[in-house]
Amino acid sequence: MAQNDIFQPKDELATAWSFDGLFQGKHKYDFCAQRRVLSRACIPKWLRLQDVFAPPVTPDFTKGSGIRILCIPSTISPRVLNTDKETWTAISTAFNLHPASLEVILDNNGAFAAYYSKDRSAANQLLQIHLLMKVPNYRVVGNFAISLTYDHPSRMTTAVIHGGMLPDRWDRCVSLLRENMHLCAHPTLLPALVFIIYRSSIEQHRAAVDKTVLDTENYTGYGSPRSFVHLHHGTVRQDDPPPPPPDVDGLTLNFEWVLKRLQSYQTVLSTLANVVRFTQEWGQFIRKCTDEFDHFLPTDDADALSMSEDILQLLELPCSQVQTAHSQIQALKERVQSQANLVFGLMSREENRISRMMAEHSAGVAVVAKRDSSAMKTIAFLTMAFLPGTFVATVLSTPFFQWSGEADEPPVTTKYFWIYCVVAIPLTLSMLVGWRVWWKYEEKTSHSEIQLAKEGTIRHLNSVNRAVLTR
Repeated sequence: MAQNDIFQPKDELATAWSFDGLFQGKHKYDFCAQRRVLSRACIPKWLRLQDVFAPPVTPDFTKGSGIRILCIPSTISPRVLNTDKETWTAISTAFNLHPASLEVILDNNGAFAAYYSKDRSAANQLLQIHLLMKVPNYRVVGNFAISLTYDHPSRMTTAVIHGGMLPDRWDRCVSLLRENMHLCAHPTLLPALVFIIYRSSIEQHRAAVDKTVLDTENYTGYGSPRSFVHLHHGTVRQDDPPPPPPDVDGLTLNFEWVLKRLQSYQTVLSTLANVVRFTQEWGQFIRKCTDEFDHFLPTDDADALSMSEDILQLLELPCSQVQTAHSQIQALKERVQSQANLVFGLMSREENRISRMMAEHSAGVAVVAKRDSSAMKTIAFLTMAFLPGTFVATVLSTPFFQWSGEADEPPVTTKYFWIYCVVAIPLTLSMLVGWRVWWKYEEKTSHSEIQLAKEGTIRHLNSVNRAVLTR
């Protein structure tokens, strides 16, 4: 099945049979011939084992065991069953699926459960085991559910895998089944194999996230392993010199781009951490079911007990790897948070640098203004000091006053002195009034200029901040 057909209504089946004294170590099975794409019209025949779907003919078939799997691809919506009601009813009836199967398939958060059916009249002899499993909805890693029924008297396992089994994962599932056919009579074989595949998908995704986080660390120039010393042939040696850190003063870092990536990493890692926690519990659940199955076996059934040991051996390494993945994801979250703190610190540093530059510029302007103000004060003081004498000398030197130069003759004021008073006094008053009007106008203009300067400063700071974020 091609990858672009994963959401098409095409099902795949896999059937395996084992005969001739399975528990005496003699195995004979036909697997590959019973793996194919199954059209919906052929499902009833396959369920009833008719025509080409009939099991291989052997005299000892009644002593045989096997596993039958129907893989139904998911729809675009994870909460929709990708089959019609009539077909699903036929599958559920033929496989004797648990009534809660549909609820588990449509679950969005992940779930698992085990149900045991016993014969009360025969010392609680085991009849059937129903295993239900649904991984959390995270399509990058997988989004599938398993409803499995194990019939203990016939040692026959029937299972439906719904959704999220991409072609490469389904191929690996078939390959693992072929490699472990001697365990096909065990109810937890299929869950264990799917668990192994799912764990591998988690690790692939975690490694991809690790790579993107490392790329971001290399971009910012902080946190890259290249910047650390390490041991080499028993001596401490410096690794290749790291690239120079970004020119923060030159605003070469695109802070907005980095922050968006870091926030997306936080979301991905939070989701992945939830998936890993579920997978840890899922592995413990499969182990628990394997142990519980042993309790129903006779103590002299060494071959069946050996199967359980093999299943537990299959799960040993993947379960340990899941625990390690949880620690690695936690470390990734801390690295991402460290990078986010770094970016915020660099942004704060840049804003402080800009504020410092503006303060230095303002201080320079203030010094120049103070120097100009001191010069103007000096000029005003000198003017005020000489103005009275200048005014008196100017008035007394006018023709309105006559000085004879004789000591006993007083100065004479002409009768036209009033003309000077009539002209000078109104002119002086007019000048004072005009100065007052001009002063009011300057105050108003100065206030407007101050407001415009404040608004301009705010706009400048906003533009600088935008430049910091976008460059």
